[in-house]
Amino acid sequence: MYNLIKRLFLTTILAICSFVMLACGAEQSEQYTAQTAKVSISDTQAITNKKTLVVYFSHSGKTQTVANLIRRNLNADIVRIEPREPYSQVYRETTQRARKELDNDTYPEIKNIDVKVSDYDVIFLGYPIWGGRAPRPVMTFLASQDFTDKTVITFCTSGGSPISGSTPEIKAQIPNANIIEGIRTYPGNETATLNWLNNLKL
Repeated sequence: MYNLIKRLFLTTILAICSFVMLACGAEQSEQYTAQTAKVSISDTQAITNKKTLVVYFSHSGKTQTVANLIRRNLNADIVRIEPREPYSQVYRETTQRARKELDNDTYPEIKNIDVKVSDYDVIFLGYPIWGGRAPRPVMTFLASQDFTDKTVITFCTSGGSPISGSTPEIKAQIPNANIIEGIRTYPGNETATLNWLNNLKL
């Protein structure tokens, strides 16, 4: 009889200890889950809170349309690159001037832009493709700012030329920046542009 009572007593003690250990483990697990969730939320906020600027050059208005779409969806600031001497609205005159500037590696003067790239984390850089490259006013802007440690994401409009031809020159002009080559976009295809932005996970 004594042995039976002893065994029942020990069994009860073990059951109580097991319950206490399980409860402590559950509490620690909940604390770990809460800490993990807190880190995840913090990381997401760090990404979405990046200060973003859209800089673009546009002659016909197509690149401007895409630039404004990006601005609206990212709640970004926006500035336009404009040459002091405007390009002609006559197609042949514009192409002749653009070709001459590209061949001579010209840096045409641009209107003053009251913005500092150093104040931003991410810069979207948009332009049409002229002669397979970025128009020279874009290079003037790049040369006038400090892009050290900035993320620069390019995008272009084009009748057929890819954006890849413009990338090497941009990388050479701002070698201290992190260049992400973007896409050739079309003003009439907002869905493609928005899908691209979503995939960037900014």
